[in-house]
Amino acid sequence: MKFQRIYKLLLIIGLIMVFLVGCSEQSDNKVTGESKEGESNKPFAAAFSTGSAGGLYNIIGGGMTKVINEKSGYINLNATTPSSVSQVPQMVNDGQAAFGIGMADMMKRAMEGEGEFETAFDNLQPVLAMYDNVMSTIVLKDSPINNVKEIKGKKVGVPSASTQSAVIKIFEEAGIKENDVEWVFLSYNEQAEAIKDGNIDVGVFTAYPKSGLLEELASTKGIKFLQVDQDVRNSFDEKYPLWSTNKIPGGTYPGIDEDNFFYTVYTVLYTNKDVPENVVYDVTKLILENNPEISTIHPAGKDITPEKTKEYIDRKIIDPNLFHPGAKKYFEEKGIIQ
Repeated sequence: MKFQRIYKLLLIIGLIMVFLVGCSEQSDNKVTGESKEGESNKPFAAAFSTGSAGGLYNIIGGGMTKVINEKSGYINLNATTPSSVSQVPQMVNDGQAAFGIGMADMMKRAMEGEGEFETAFDNLQPVLAMYDNVMSTIVLKDSPINNVKEIKGKKVGVPSASTQSAVIKIFEEAGIKENDVEWVFLSYNEQAEAIKDGNIDVGVFTAYPKSGLLEELASTKGIKFLQVDQDVRNSFDEKYPLWSTNKIPGGTYPGIDEDNFFYTVYTVLYTNKDVPENVVYDVTKLILENNPEISTIHPAGKDITPEKTKEYIDRKIIDPNLFHPGAKKYFEEKGIIQ
């Protein structure tokens, strides 16, 4: 009897320990609060939300987390691929991810509860500017479509609702209404396959800095960018400065020698406000001071500099008053924020 009582007691203690360990593991997957005094190098593990599979955010985000994990000594970020970039604001806001890459216009709508976001996300804070991301509408080389004005009745692939919202606006300036086309939501990889197979007529892709996915498609099947007339671009730029059109230089892709133009998204790294200040400071420092290494992962990395953040502040793409304290501290030290 005595042995049975001891056995039961040990069993209860063991179950309690398993429960406590499980709770601890679950909490490690969430954003933690501020580090306590003397715990500046306390291990920090969390998710880093990149972008749709095959897209530039996905590629460069994975490279950034690799650099951070290797050089920080205490930060371990797991690069995660959302099915759509539109999910990133909620993932970061709710603490499912500590960091996330997003478009400045999309994040602004998320923070204000506008557009595709029904409620305002109060936990989002910018960390640093990344680069100007020029989008594109592409068709196969033998398509009879040459201009965005000619896509009425066609199937148009888009990777997210946030991308769709911008594409709708530029189409409207060209005289194409939202209901004039059939929208198909697919990741970049899925769009590439769908356009090869004829399941969509037009695809919307990141085009500049160079996309490896588009380069492969241009090399194997042949592509062309749909033209956007100058008057359409001028009208669009005036109405939507956070999406203003920009150039995809000729020669970026095989078989395309002329410059092409489409709207731009201004890429920014965001974090959850509850991520410890020392973590955000070190992430900011590690990304910006390892720019050459990140640039080897993708050429877009060369633009991720303190000067790019200053440019975004000067152009009112980022409000410096909204920076996370850790990022603000770094940029104050560099003289970017006064």
